[in-house]
Amino acid sequence: MDDRLLRRLAGVRPAYIVLVSVLASVSLTLVIVSICSLYFYGRVTFEFIATGIIASFFVAFLVVMFLQKITNSIMEVKLQSDSMIQSLEKNISNIIQKSNDVFYRTNLKGEIVWISQSVQKVMGYSPEELIGKDISSFYVNPEERLRLQELLRENGGFVKNFEAKLRKKDGSEIWLSTDTGYYYDEHGSIAGVEGETKDVTEKKEIENALRLSEEKYRTLIENIQEGIFLLQEGKFVYVNDRFAEMTGYKVAEIIGKEFAPFVAPEDRNKVFERYKRRLQGEDVPKEYEFRLLHKDGNARVVVHMLVSLTQYQGKLATTGTITNVSEKRKMETLYQKAQKLESVGLLAGGIAHDFNNLLTSILGGLSLLKLTIDKSGDDEDLQIVTESINATKRAKDLARQLLSFSKGSEPVKKLLSLKDLLMDCVSFSLRGSLSNYSFDIVDDLWNVEADEGQLNQVFNNLIINAEQSMPDGGVIDVCAYNINISSHSGIPLPPGKYVQITVEDAGHGIPDEYLDKIFDPYFTSKQKGSGLGLASAYSIIRNHGGFIDVESDLGKGSRFHVFVPASDLAINEYASSPALVKGHGRVLVMDDEDVVRNVLGRMLKRLGYETEYAVDGEEAVSIYRQNLENGTRFKAIITDLTIPGGMGGEKVLKILKEADPEIKAIATSGYALDPIMSDYPKYGFAGILQKPFEMENLSVVLEKVTAENGGKS
Repeated sequence: MDDRLLRRLAGVRPAYIVLVSVLASVSLTLVIVSICSLYFYGRVTFEFIATGIIASFFVAFLVVMFLQKITNSIMEVKLQSDSMIQSLEKNISNIIQKSNDVFYRTNLKGEIVWISQSVQKVMGYSPEELIGKDISSFYVNPEERLRLQELLRENGGFVKNFEAKLRKKDGSEIWLSTDTGYYYDEHGSIAGVEGETKDVTEKKEIENALRLSEEKYRTLIENIQEGIFLLQEGKFVYVNDRFAEMTGYKVAEIIGKEFAPFVAPEDRNKVFERYKRRLQGEDVPKEYEFRLLHKDGNARVVVHMLVSLTQYQGKLATTGTITNVSEKRKMETLYQKAQKLESVGLLAGGIAHDFNNLLTSILGGLSLLKLTIDKSGDDEDLQIVTESINATKRAKDLARQLLSFSKGSEPVKKLLSLKDLLMDCVSFSLRGSLSNYSFDIVDDLWNVEADEGQLNQVFNNLIINAEQSMPDGGVIDVCAYNINISSHSGIPLPPGKYVQITVEDAGHGIPDEYLDKIFDPYFTSKQKGSGLGLASAYSIIRNHGGFIDVESDLGKGSRFHVFVPASDLAINEYASSPALVKGHGRVLVMDDEDVVRNVLGRMLKRLGYETEYAVDGEEAVSIYRQNLENGTRFKAIITDLTIPGGMGGEKVLKILKEADPEIKAIATSGYALDPIMSDYPKYGFAGILQKPFEMENLSVVLEKVTAENGGKS
């Protein structure tokens, strides 16, 4: 029975029920008796009416008794129902009051019409303070309230777990999660919104901390210099950006792919044997190196891998990191190459020193002989001597190559235009060759401070090497341009300004197994060749503070890249010195080799100078001091820098400068263990003569040194 009907019935008084019941029973009985009298007698008789009245009272009594019993039952049900409702309301009220969650109701305007006591514990307000207040005013972002209303309309009047940030009484902010819906009035119309809300601030803080932690570690992983990967069943399930960058792929292109194609063929057996054994629980190395195959299919990336087993989604997986060590291995190779060059240099320097002393005697003697023949006018003899001088100069170039390996072979630098040097060197080297050349040189190419002879030797070697790689001829491209090298350029040079020269041929190329060896001393793949050309080029450029490298594609050709430090200085025009300048005065010659002293004495005599000799430093100091005391100063002293087992030119000059600050000293050397030959003024010398030298060199240097010498001869 409907609860409302029960309540109405229970509210009616029993007397009214009896009266209504009696009247209804009497009336009904009289009607029935009258109908029966008419049916049987054709009229209504007194007897039937009397009988009907008596029966009606009896029926009324029965109805009253029945209704009284029903009324008592209804009253009992009502009392029980009210008790249950009161008990239920009390229990619900107790639950609401003790709950940490907040229960509330708002009207259609959003005004709070009822709110549980727990709101004081959650937000700091008492219920009384909130009644009548617009609930939107407590939202940190009022638009969230509008969004909730939209969701209620869209979801049929109920929304679960709606989260928003509200402001507490003390001004602090709190995250609340709400289950809310419409409630209705007695007419079935929406009366407002009611709901239950709970504090989820701690949960949100944990979620935020987890999110920040995830972002932090994701940022770390994505920006770390090591490649990170996760393999399962031989396939990639995760790689970071660095791993993708090393291989030339995008991350999306790698995920789901087999690991095998990424390993260079020559390393696959090693890598996958260890991979399988590790999965089987065997103890295999966790760290080792192998080569990754780049996306282009040719380039190899040498990587150092650290790997271990892990669990991923309940299955065994392999995780690890890879570090690109290609540059490191390249630098180690360069270091080993430098050590080889240094070892060879110690031997080559000693050989070249003795060789240059012999060449000095030969070239000096030939220079003297040439002067004599010039006067006689014998053309045939002059041709023979000239050819001998040229042969000696070629031997001088060979000695220079040997010296290129020596630490002591410091370049004698001067300001140069590489553009002019390259054009002269290339055209001269390819004279009579089947090959042609092309230049691509920027107009504003920076100048360099370098040893002209040594750089000429470098480019000559590179051009000859390119020409020999094309037996049937071809075009050699020579490019030169300015470059600023930074610490991130991948070139093993200090940051700064450099000139880059590239020599490219279209020859047969260099096999991969030779690329790391071509700059090694005495290494050659040619039937004819000393193996010194590229090695000396490497050493010369290194001694100039530069770098030389090579790229090659087999069957397509090679590209040699040379980097030389640039200079900000501009080249001045110098007047050329006369080919042979005579002079006068007394010159002291100090050299431990008889052949050098003898030929140098003859050359000086031919130039008009008087000569005295010293075998070592002690004798030179003694002779110079004695002449100084006698008032017969030397116009100049020519001294060898290296005297085995004795005092060399540098120490001699220091001693003599104390006695004669105006001394004019010229340093000579076939092999110097210090940088005097490249920066002689710093050490007090007035000039230098690089062995072997000709009469013209000697005359020009002496003329320059003694031009302002007022000393007596």
